[in-house]
Amino acid sequence: MFNVVVAFLFSNISDDIWDNYQAKTLRAYEEQAAGGLLITNHPDPDVGATFFVRTSPDANGRPHFQNATFHLFLSNDKDWKLSTNFTPEANQCNSYFPSTFLGLIPEGKSRWTVCTSGKWADIPITVTRLSVADLEEKKRAQREALAEQAAGTLTFSGGPPHVNGSTFRRSTSSPDANGYPVFDNGTCHLFVSAGKWRLSAGFDPTSTKCSCCAPISKPYGCVPIGVNEWDSYDDTVKGWIVISIEVTQRKP
Repeated sequence: MFNVVVAFLFSNISDDIWDNYQAKTLRAYEEQAAGGLLITNHPDPDVGATFFVRTSPDANGRPHFQNATFHLFLSNDKDWKLSTNFTPEANQCNSYFPSTFLGLIPEGKSRWTVCTSGKWADIPITVTRLSVADLEEKKRAQREALAEQAAGTLTFSGGPPHVNGSTFRRSTSSPDANGYPVFDNGTCHLFVSAGKWRLSAGFDPTSTKCSCCAPISKPYGCVPIGVNEWDSYDDTVKGWIVISIEVTQRKP
């Protein structure tokens, strides 16, 4: 419908005006995608945990953005959608907002339609554009925060027996994964996959299989420090339960 309306409005104007409109639109896309985006006030903490940056491929002629967990893209039905999967051809998503006249992501506070607790609701969400300089500064701060955490140790209190009371250090046998350091305690790995820190005996950063997991922490995606809720697989109930795990960070 969006393309039909645009075509109708500009069907009787000169080629020069149409070319200028297309050039202006392209500049607007590129300017919005040049830096990064922060999405705040969303009920899912993974949306606002880290910033969104442009990634490949584009979708429906518009930039495609991604953070540690979510994709942001223009779907085939011309809605901007937030989803854990990049599926512009599908209707499935966590949140959506109809594209603006130029097809840009709405900046500032707008009411997005969000699925929360299994129900759809209109919720005010704020989208903030980051300049190239702002984005580079956030990337630098993120690298420093992750490097500082990886240089020290992480001691776990609570959780499964192979985790409780043990100390994790940066792995010397496993490479970084998905842009984050990998830790181990000799028998268990701690790494990021699909936007969550995962504890697993095996190391497969492409898999979500694990014994425990917790969302990456704001604002740089570090292992959550202090007492936090982790999802843990319980063999007794044959399902996931929520447990409290305390992580203590010691600097080098």
